[in-house]
Amino acid sequence: MRRAWLAAFFAGVVWGQTAVEPTTLGGAVNASQVAGKLIFAGQPDEAALKEAAARGTKVVINLRMPDEMAQVKVDEAKAAEAAGMSYVSAPMKGHELAAADREKVFTLLDEARKPGGRPVLLHCGTSNRVGFVWGLYNATREKLDVEEAVARAKAAGMKSPALEKALREQLAAK
Repeated sequence: MRRAWLAAFFAGVVWGQTAVEPTTLGGAVNASQVAGKLIFAGQPDEAALKEAAARGTKVVINLRMPDEMAQVKVDEAKAAEAAGMSYVSAPMKGHELAAADREKVFTLLDEARKPGGRPVLLHCGTSNRVGFVWGLYNATREKLDVEEAVARAKAAGMKSPALEKALREQLAAK
């Protein structure tokens, strides 16, 4: 009985570190979080960046393309740095994220999840690409099967059937 309880406890601890929960973040849409260490969202406004910093976020990772950012009213890099956070641009067009950018993002997510790690805000326009990246991360780093990785991707904001198809294809090719 004690072994069953311990197994259930530790399974809960592990799951608690990857379970995506809804949250709010300023004016950002589709905001969610994982264990208070990762925040996923659509495009953050200046209030959202300040709120993320107040919650302890240390790194902002932007998956949006430069032409998308030209339409944003705030200079996100400057606003993030003014709030005490570092800023990383890892532009992702559709389901394409350059291998070097993918590794950079995955490394920052790895670091954030460690005890004492630097919490991360990962965003795109609507959290759709964020979900795709989270699913890919979970399949790659956590060795989850395709169905569980897709479920986590959806929980983090992936709504596009085209992105889901692309995620399934990428995971099947591994």
